[in-house]
Amino acid sequence: MHMAFSIAADSLPAWRRQLAEASVAVESEVTWSRGGTSLYLRDPSGNLIELVTPGLWPNEANDLR
Repeated sequence: MHMAFSIAADSLPAWRRQLAEASVAVESEVTWSRGGTSLYLRDPSGNLIELVTPGLWPNEANDLR
């Protein structure tokens, strides 16, 4: 399973810090050519979780920029 959560672009450094402090491994970080950055990690059950900044999806309903 894969779930994505939109986060504000300026909160990305704080998310990286908070995940590191909680010993949560970031499996991958992708900066997309059309905009936005995604952090990928796993929840305790092994599901893929994505934290993504605005810009990746067109016409985002909740633009957090």
